[in-house]
Amino acid sequence: MIKTFTLNKIEEEKVSERKGLMKFHLTDENNSPRVVTGITFLDENGRPKGICSSTKRELPLVQILFEMKEDEKISLEFKYYNRVFNRELDMTINQVAYEKVLEMEKEKNIFNRMSRFFKKLLHPHEEGHSTIS
Repeated sequence: MIKTFTLNKIEEEKVSERKGLMKFHLTDENNSPRVVTGITFLDENGRPKGICSSTKRELPLVQILFEMKEDEKISLEFKYYNRVFNRELDMTINQVAYEKVLEMEKEKNIFNRMSRFFKKLLHPHEEGHSTIS
């Protein structure tokens, strides 16, 4: 899915010494308006030096908009990103898989610890096992 956006206006707001907000006012190829917000990191002079988004899904768009100027157009292909990003979980498929692996590893570690505990409890005099008091 290719979307074309025109960046109509950029609004900047300083939130703190090192943090700000940028609002990007866009219109798409159907002339539908949209506002995308990014959180900026400010340098010692209060100028934005980097940006992130409040949602992971919009991060690629926000990073591109950060480099653009008003009245510029950009066309983006979202097909690949939509295939690897789970909207419901606000995570990429890789992040979901990684969390599942961590869960399985945690369960495995708990199972191993419980097994050792019960072996020590049931067989306290076997070599390498001390009694539990």
